[in-house]
Amino acid sequence: MPADVWAMTIGGYPVLKKWLSYREFKVLGRALSLEEMTYFTEIVHWLKALLLLGDVLDANYRAAAARTLEV
Repeated sequence: MPADVWAMTIGGYPVLKKWLSYREFKVLGRALSLEEMTYFTEIVHWLKALLLLGDVLDANYRAAAARTLEV
């Protein structure tokens, strides 16, 4: 698990830790399914991609914001 992905927060919440907290054995009364484990892996990949694209996304946002019209 990449440390930067594990530490990633959205809206102040740690994304992966929060996702897992809703799927704890004591909450669901069962272990994670293979489908849930696969989905968790996909979430990790998506978050890592966002982190890697962060500078490009920020630059695109700044460029788009600079071309807006004042209303």
